[in-house]
Amino acid sequence: MAGAPKGNRNAAKESRIWGDELRRAIAQDDRKRVRQAIEKQLDKAAKGDLNASRELADRLDGKPAQYVETTVTRKYVSQLPDEELERYLATDGSSGVTGEEEVPPESPELH
Repeated sequence: MAGAPKGNRNAAKESRIWGDELRRAIAQDDRKRVRQAIEKQLDKAAKGDLNASRELADRLDGKPAQYVETTVTRKYVSQLPDEELERYLATDGSSGVTGEEEVPPESPELH
């Protein structure tokens, strides 16, 4: 199962107390402290603080997309040597072996 369990309301708008209170505090002091925090972050970045620079870049440009590379190798029962088939049968079946060979769909012919 991917993601949060069904019914999880952690990210629901009504559950965002921290953000709501922070916005209220910011509005009450006319954003003065937020400006001070931003200026401190800018000062740190200007002095070479890599984390401060990354944080500013993420806020301005958004976080970069993550690149994930995977390799999937499929093996079919009919292609396994006896020793490997015995090892597969002794496991829980999570080795990527499928029971039947897949037949690729026929290509439509061009006329």
